[in-house]
Amino acid sequence: PFLDTIRCEETTGVVTQRALSAVHSFLRAELLSLNPASAPAAMVAVVKAATFCRFEVTDPAADEVVLMCILQLLVGCIECNAGNLLSDEAVCEVVHSCFRISSQSSLSELLRHSAESGLRRIVHVLFSRVHVLKDAVLSAVVEQTAPRTVNWHAGPSVAGEVAA
Repeated sequence: PFLDTIRCEETTGVVTQRALSAVHSFLRAELLSLNPASAPAAMVAVVKAATFCRFEVTDPAADEVVLMCILQLLVGCIECNAGNLLSDEAVCEVVHSCFRISSQSSLSELLRHSAESGLRRIVHVLFSRVHVLKDAVLSAVVEQTAPRTVNWHAGPSVAGEVAA
């Protein structure tokens, strides 16, 4: 229900802010990574909800609070342990959304600066995970190029001969 609330155009900014904060709390508590089978899809769903967030526009200052919550949630998606499960497309959506906030001149300087700071944190986290990606790619390449060997099981056979 939180992600539906975040995507709903008819939801007020305050309600959207509360839903964004709740989902961010789930991320910080690592609740989305409890089930490894569904964690990647859950993380992508959170990113999609945040990047397609809709709410009733009211007061510019209150609307910026919602945008700050979106920003915090997006950065949190990358920073949490389950963030390494995000697809390349989802990571690009996060970076693009943060960049869009940072470059909108109609927004306050504080919000734009926060978006820039979030982008720096995202880049830092992504580059800190490069060794994990490199190891995964290397092991996949080794697995694909390793010569195939046949494992023979030698066990006792009839008349004491060894079976192959």
